[in-house]
Amino acid sequence: MGRKSINKVDKSINEFLIALHKAISNVGTDNLVTTFKQLRPVNFSIKDEFIANKIVELTCDAYSLNENVFDEDSRSDGIYQDFMCVVSYLLKKYARYNQNEIGEKIKRHKSQVSKYVTRISQLKPNDKVEDSNIYNKLTAIEKKLSDFLKKKNEKIVKTIKTN
Repeated sequence: MGRKSINKVDKSINEFLIALHKAISNVGTDNLVTTFKQLRPVNFSIKDEFIANKIVELTCDAYSLNENVFDEDSRSDGIYQDFMCVVSYLLKKYARYNQNEIGEKIKRHKSQVSKYVTRISQLKPNDKVEDSNIYNKLTAIEKKLSDFLKKKNEKIVKTIKTN
């Protein structure tokens, strides 16, 4: 690393430390730490119950089901099966749940979760109308989740700046 690169890094670190000091002065250490813990990256790289609950809520809304759907006996109708596949896939992708955690959340065995996730992973929206419908709902849910988390982040950042 050349001298210019080191100076840029030093300058970036210095700017970060100054901004951190200002934030601590404005809101206090405890509030700043709490705020940082609440931030959600747009790339959803955190395993989180908050994100999982929002996924369930959005997926239930998309399929016009209530959140007690997991308490019902196993249903075999297509909408219910599509719902279970989508919610399992989203929990794995965005809440970073493993199969056991997804199984606990949706009250199904991990082997069933594996089938649900595989079904979504193998969608062919250009070949099958059914796959296209599932894909469209999945994409709409992902968009709503992304928008929701961006708004939450913006609100948190705005709170930091105003305090």
